[in-house]
Amino acid sequence: PQDESQVTHYILYLAMNAAGDDKTYLDSDVEVGTNRAVVAPDKDIANFTHLVVYTKSALAEQSTPDALILSDMVADVSAVTFIDRDLDFTDLGGTITWDPPADTTEVTHYVAYIAEDGHGGGRSQVDAEAEVGTHNISMEADTTHDPFTHSLVYTKSQLTEQTTPQFELIVDRSASISLLNFTDLDLDKDQMGGS
Repeated sequence: PQDESQVTHYILYLAMNAAGDDKTYLDSDVEVGTNRAVVAPDKDIANFTHLVVYTKSALAEQSTPDALILSDMVADVSAVTFIDRDLDFTDLGGTITWDPPADTTEVTHYVAYIAEDGHGGGRSQVDAEAEVGTHNISMEADTTHDPFTHSLVYTKSQLTEQTTPQFELIVDRSASISLLNFTDLDLDKDQMGGS
């Protein structure tokens, strides 16, 4: 407001409309002069459509809020792929690739993990975070496969890493030789030849 002399705080709510109907408190009051509030990550917006702000004086809370329509940003990668290039049984190595989200406006980085499930349980980060514009992260050879079953990619914003990744089931490729046989047909000591 133009005159803040009677205002002690601003109070934020999620609401069903611009009038503030069926509102729920957002966990903190904002001091006058701050003019900025941070909403904690992963706040469930349920069916709320608006963020409403009320002024508060020493006497009471304002009855008519100012409002803005909520915009829920979604930025999921797609087509997560991991091809195991470490041919040892029980070891992994290769590159995790993905297609970027259609809108990367708020995305700052991508983070890849291997995990025990598609939800990120028991996860372990693969290499460093990748900046927007990069669509792959390398996994070092000889990375232990057990207990990891999935490769995952999360998007990350300036505020936080998303909680729900996109993933692919890991296929451990191996190429071992069996039934190897060699017959030495060179009859000289300390020398060999044959098939």
